[in-house]
Amino acid sequence: MDNLRACEILNACYERLFSAPLYASACKVYRRLKTQSVSAQRDAESLSWESVSVALNHLPVMFLEPDRPDCVQVVMGSGAAKLNPVVVELFLADKIFCVTIWTKKGFLYQKSAQKALEKIMQYVQQT
Repeated sequence: MDNLRACEILNACYERLFSAPLYASACKVYRRLKTQSVSAQRDAESLSWESVSVALNHLPVMFLEPDRPDCVQVVMGSGAAKLNPVVVELFLADKIFCVTIWTKKGFLYQKSAQKALEKIMQYVQQT
């Protein structure tokens, strides 16, 4: 997934989350915010898609249609009160597990992407 596609998904999620007419100006401002991404890799000798899906079942996520067959893409809440949507792409191939997370960088720096990354890696390491 590229940065532009992640930005489109984030904008759509935010607009659904705050769909009332009262939030129309907030949605316009959100669309102009910069997109931030973080990623991490891990050795995946003992990992399988089954263990990754078990880890994801512990988190409130919404699955997306993936761009590639060897990855899983989800949207989850992060940040303050879990109201900042993040797009997560999980890639597992060739004994490498890679997680990339995109979020919008707002006025208050909530570390949404880092928090989501830590949570996902924590659940994956437990499996």
